[in-house]
Amino acid sequence: RRGRSSPRPQPASRTGRQVPGRKTEINDRIDDPDETLDSIIAEIGEEDLSSQTVSSSAQRVWSRLQQASAQGRGEETEPFSIRDCSDVQGLIPVYLERELSDGKRLLMEDHLRECVACRRKLRMIRDGVEGPIPLSVKPTRGSGWIWATGAIAAVILAALILQFGLWEQFIPAPAGHRATVESVDGTLFRVTPQGYRPIAAGEELGESQEVRTAKNSRAVLRLRDGSAVELGERVQLGVSEGGWSRTLRLAQGNIIVDAAPQGRGRLRVVTPDCQIAVKGTVFAVNRGTKGSRVLVIEGQVAVNQGRKEQLLGAGQQMATHQSLQRVSPERELSWSRDAEKHLALLRELSLLEGQLQTALRPGLHSSTSLLDLLPEQTVVLVSLPNLSASLGEAHGLFQARLAESPVLQEWWNQYGAEIQPHIDDLVRRLGSFGDNLGDEVAISLDLEEEGGIRPPLLLAEVTDSNAFSLVLESEVERINGEIGEDLLVIVSDPLSAAGQGGDSLYLWLAGDIFAASPSLERLADLAAILDSGAGSLAGTAFHQRLAAAYSEGVAYLVGVDVARLVQWEIDTSPAALAEGRALRRLIDFEHLLLERRPVGELYENRAQLSFSESGSGISAWLAEPAPMGTLDFISAEARAVGAFVIDNPEVVVDDVFEILRSSDSEAWQRLVEFQVEKGIDFRNDVAAPLGGEFAVALDGPVIPTPAWKAIVEVYDPSRLQRTLEWAITEFNNHVTEAGDSGRLELSAQHVGNRTFYSIASNLAETEIHYVFVDGYLIATPGRALLLDTINFRETGYTLPSSERFRELLPQNGEVNFSAFAYQDLESVLQPLAERLEGLAGEAGQGEELTRMMSEIRPNLIYAYGGRNQITLAGTDDRLVGFNLARLLAQSALLEETLRQEGKDGN
Repeated sequence: RRGRSSPRPQPASRTGRQVPGRKTEINDRIDDPDETLDSIIAEIGEEDLSSQTVSSSAQRVWSRLQQASAQGRGEETEPFSIRDCSDVQGLIPVYLERELSDGKRLLMEDHLRECVACRRKLRMIRDGVEGPIPLSVKPTRGSGWIWATGAIAAVILAALILQFGLWEQFIPAPAGHRATVESVDGTLFRVTPQGYRPIAAGEELGESQEVRTAKNSRAVLRLRDGSAVELGERVQLGVSEGGWSRTLRLAQGNIIVDAAPQGRGRLRVVTPDCQIAVKGTVFAVNRGTKGSRVLVIEGQVAVNQGRKEQLLGAGQQMATHQSLQRVSPERELSWSRDAEKHLALLRELSLLEGQLQTALRPGLHSSTSLLDLLPEQTVVLVSLPNLSASLGEAHGLFQARLAESPVLQEWWNQYGAEIQPHIDDLVRRLGSFGDNLGDEVAISLDLEEEGGIRPPLLLAEVTDSNAFSLVLESEVERINGEIGEDLLVIVSDPLSAAGQGGDSLYLWLAGDIFAASPSLERLADLAAILDSGAGSLAGTAFHQRLAAAYSEGVAYLVGVDVARLVQWEIDTSPAALAEGRALRRLIDFEHLLLERRPVGELYENRAQLSFSESGSGISAWLAEPAPMGTLDFISAEARAVGAFVIDNPEVVVDDVFEILRSSDSEAWQRLVEFQVEKGIDFRNDVAAPLGGEFAVALDGPVIPTPAWKAIVEVYDPSRLQRTLEWAITEFNNHVTEAGDSGRLELSAQHVGNRTFYSIASNLAETEIHYVFVDGYLIATPGRALLLDTINFRETGYTLPSSERFRELLPQNGEVNFSAFAYQDLESVLQPLAERLEGLAGEAGQGEELTRMMSEIRPNLIYAYGGRNQITLAGTDDRLVGFNLARLLAQSALLEETLRQEGKDGN
């Protein structure tokens, strides 16, 4: 301090040595405290410290931290360190008894992860093995085992290479340039170790060479496969090739890629935080300080970000960081010289997709004319709408829009012109048949009198029999000629033709009814029904159930007479008699109806299960729609939820026990003896304390530990807790008697007016934590998630408040559900979609088809219980989960590719 005259101690270095001359130098600068402090800090930072000094200082700090932490927990304060494997192996018995402090346990586990010898010693002590652990494979005489081991390793390596596409890395990259500079607006640099060098249009880029655009500059690169890459300002990009793939490494900036069809390879754009893979499409990538954003203009791209993969379609976008919000395509593409072209294509494709979806929506039909012609033994009916007119309408809309839009014409000439003839031919063939048919096509299966399922029968009404007859004869002649045999046979009278064999498909036109079947007997039965009505399905309970569905209008319908199928199985398999009766008691199904119908802008998928009047089985389990308090413990961001309400849990136990008693008397007797011996009554001690509401959810991270939770309504928590304690004790007694070391430990901690329980195993790291809250038991894998679950209810941040969940709720008069299953697993399940690489040869359409059918989106399936009937339903805004127009185009190309392979003898 200024004015202080007392002597100052000689400053010392960080090693404890005196620093000569420093005092004088400091005193010379004492008049300026700021300069003095800066000088001292600089001099201290410039001192050269020995490694021994640093090591000893670090050890002292670590020891003090350990002592402070141990004192805070009331543990021993003696420092602990691992010098070698003997320290670890000496503590293994204590570690297995779970008596180590947290600090020692963490050090132990860290060493065990790295040391094979200590892990082996741990297994020996845990399993009670004495002496060295023998190897499972022993070498034999000679070197044959070496070659065998090498061969196995080679096979495994080859399998991994093929499975994960690593084979491309072993294909040498082609010689020559990788890209050509097509145009430059401003300045484009070639990035080299010596610096930046300006380059002009026409110059070529070699393997892994990078370019950079200057400020206010644009450029276009043309890859060797024909793909075009438009670069915005300040873009840094490199191009490389390996195997059959091409890679654009984007370090920064905004690019638009117009990818040419890739054949058996693919084009990738790699940024520091994601990878975009395509087969041929148009998309934009913007890489900046906050992350990367991908916008698809046409087609589809797969974006991989670590373990997460997303499939994006036209108009969709994604970002690699939550701080990157969605932006309009106009803003994202405004810098491009072709911005208007890209935006116009986006608008046209969006408009066209909406028109095609509207055109392909089937209408509802209510006529039972085909239903009345089915034989009495029918057990399965499939009713489909005649979509030939809709396909023709959709094709016409597409052609009209194509003729009016130059933007679509340019896009179609580049990507779809080659498959145009195949689409036209397919639509023409379907139209020639469908234009002369009614609204419905019905397919049925029925039972033979002596047992077994008879071949299918197809039925359709004909609006113009003369025109249809001409088309039918022409198509039969053409198809048989191409195949070289009479696969299709037109019959004039199935009664006189009955008895003829063969592997043909028999076609019969009877007035205004068209029928087809591989069985002439099926057509003969139809002829008898048409003649006198004898032997038809009309008047049966199955017919009545189907007719009720038709009265509401159907588009797609599948009906199954479950009771007759189960009874047929029992009658034809005496050995399964007991099991069959038990099954009937459990499900007690009469009929199953699966329906899909348009409802507004969406589709409703519905399943109706009707039951007998027995009052037992599943029909008596599920309660009528009721409020679900369990949902108050599930957050608005849950990824998967299943919830249901049981009318009476005790009835469920009664039914299960009765099924066991009737199907396996010995097992039933053992269960009775077990309850008497152990003093437990499953009905009173397990079912009776429960209220009937149940829910399970995946509510949080999936990796590394899934954040699952289970919520159960409980009327008698004390009795249920006693049952859980009994179960844990019985389990531990059993493993002890069996000589196993795995045991469960139940612990409790009282916090306020609540008691938190945990169940842990001495052999597994996972635990179960649970608590009783206001009449519910909540169980999770961790205490933190348990507290969060309670907090969701208190704050109102629950599943019923989720916008994504509410968007899927059905539009009807029901306030509640009896059960439902909800999933928002898009980011979890998409990476698991199977790929059909190479199915269609170099065209690569197998992968495209698989991607289209494996698109994942949130959905909701719900159920309503009722007297002798359960209705399950769900909604979806697409016909069968993917765009039918795109599937039609892909299927036409796939068909042509397979035909060419057939000609080549493949």
